[in-house]
Amino acid sequence: MYDYSDIIVEEPVEPSPLCQILYSDEFKHLIGIAKALMRSNEHSERALEITEKVIEKVAAHYTIWSYRLSIVKGLENYSLDKELEWCGQIALNNPKNYQIWHYRSLIIELILERNGNFDLKQEYPILERMLDQDSKNYHVWSYRRWLVKRFNLFRDTDELKYTEKMLEEDVRNNSAWNHRFFVLFGDKKTLTNDHVQREISYVTSKVDIAPTNPSSWNYLKGIYTQLGLDITNLQPLATKYSDLGAVHSQYAFELLAEIFERQKLFDQAINIYALLEEKDSIRKRYWRWRSSRLNF
Repeated sequence: MYDYSDIIVEEPVEPSPLCQILYSDEFKHLIGIAKALMRSNEHSERALEITEKVIEKVAAHYTIWSYRLSIVKGLENYSLDKELEWCGQIALNNPKNYQIWHYRSLIIELILERNGNFDLKQEYPILERMLDQDSKNYHVWSYRRWLVKRFNLFRDTDELKYTEKMLEEDVRNNSAWNHRFFVLFGDKKTLTNDHVQREISYVTSKVDIAPTNPSSWNYLKGIYTQLGLDITNLQPLATKYSDLGAVHSQYAFELLAEIFERQKLFDQAINIYALLEEKDSIRKRYWRWRSSRLNF
């Protein structure tokens, strides 16, 4: 515990009663000390402790995160690995906070600046713990995406295996599908035809598991759109799951209608859009508009 008796805490201006936030006296005292230290631009261990106490109370306080970063940069011989460990504990207690992950990326950049390298293996345990808690945590997936881009992990075997694990647990995990797409196609410099064909086979197998899952259908269409492939090659798959006498999928009908449009088989496309008006009544006006474009 550090001594702050020399710090003069300014009395806050009385807030408008129309928009008053009821902070505790403890928090008011902590933030008062932090503001005083910021005004004097103090970079010290005691300043670091105050930011920790404020963040423990309000983890979304952007200004305090920014101040903490300046302190960490200003302290000589302060362990950046220790900072990452602390940051991980804060993340576990605040799973929906995004500032933590941005801050973490800045600390890693600082490690790279000072050491020239960074051991990525230390990042995976905290990411897995977070995604075990919430497999669709947007902030964690966004941070993982940043790691892929920053460390050139495109088509990285471990990243792809992780998404496969997540999709085995929940084939409808759209976050895992999005991440997998970025890992494979976010940088096409070394993308090969073998990569593409294997991925098409992989996604097709997932469609077979859950034909009514929009994520796998959208992923498959995304591959064809991103790479400029001929979407009519998907007609056998779309036909397989648009058979009204068997297992059928709304998304197969959508894809088949698009294929018919490409083939200029407008009457057949219009018939499917009429069917989609009935089966997808929430988007009835949309399907009617799609059909009207062809009805001439």
